[in-house]
Amino acid sequence: MTEKIKKITGSVVSLILSFIILSIFYGNLELLRALNVSMAESWSEDDFAGAASIVQKLTSFTRVFWDSMVTIKDIVKNKKMEKMKNVTIIREIESRLQREVRRNEPCPCGSGKKYKMCCGLR
Repeated sequence: MTEKIKKITGSVVSLILSFIILSIFYGNLELLRALNVSMAESWSEDDFAGAASIVQKLTSFTRVFWDSMVTIKDIVKNKKMEKMKNVTIIREIESRLQREVRRNEPCPCGSGKKYKMCCGLR
């Protein structure tokens, strides 16, 4: 029994590591695509004159790109937290009404959307 568990655990860990490596690869691929677009649009021949200018330009680009990614992640995290708060509020409303909110009913959060297109979206 423990051998099966070890094999399954090893497979799960392997799968998680593969997913992490793939995520890193895609993140770097997006960075390279954005760098390519930036170079084509706004870099001049002078930017390629010496190693120091290239490193300075790359450092600046990476910093801006990183700040953008952090901002996007913060926005997504805040949206998820907001939705979790809404779900908690909806559960309280359901307990008061003593019934579940149906998919096609207006969302109790007050957005004006149907529940299935708002807080009920999974």
